[in-house]
Amino acid sequence: MEQTMGQNFAAPMGKTTIGMTAFASAILFFVGGLQLVMGLKRSGAVRAILLTTGSLLLAGLIGSVLLKIRGYELTPSHLVIKYGFSGREIPLADIREVSVQPNALGGSRREAANGGLWSFLGAFYSPQLGQFRAYVSDPVNTVVITLPEQIVVISPDDPNRFIQAVKKQKGTG
Repeated sequence: MEQTMGQNFAAPMGKTTIGMTAFASAILFFVGGLQLVMGLKRSGAVRAILLTTGSLLLAGLIGSVLLKIRGYELTPSHLVIKYGFSGREIPLADIREVSVQPNALGGSRREAANGGLWSFLGAFYSPQLGQFRAYVSDPVNTVVITLPEQIVVISPDDPNRFIQAVKKQKGTG
């Protein structure tokens, strides 16, 4: 990852993401806790299965925080999308077009992606965009980035300021 400091953009969670995260977290917490409680009351193989299942569900809930988009940074040469323990770097030179497209995920389907627990992260398909990668925490405020062989959708806190910053950084604004 490039170490040069740049301009940072937050990735606030939108209402949809907050609602889906709360719902999924409650289910994982309840079912995982229930498995642990039931496992403590059993013995033998059933006990082991219930305790293991409950522990895995609760560990999955804790680990799911790695799916959260932490923000976006524009360095002099890259867009850095921060999530998990690292992120993804996109060279600014590869960006062909960048535009505000609210609700860009609308009508899309997940192909290999997380669809709402902390973020919308992974491979999606929509009739409007075709195949694309999403790094979105707020599906309402989205920016579409066109690269030579891929489309990327992100959700910085201020989409218009983000686009202006990208164009300025690239020398096209």
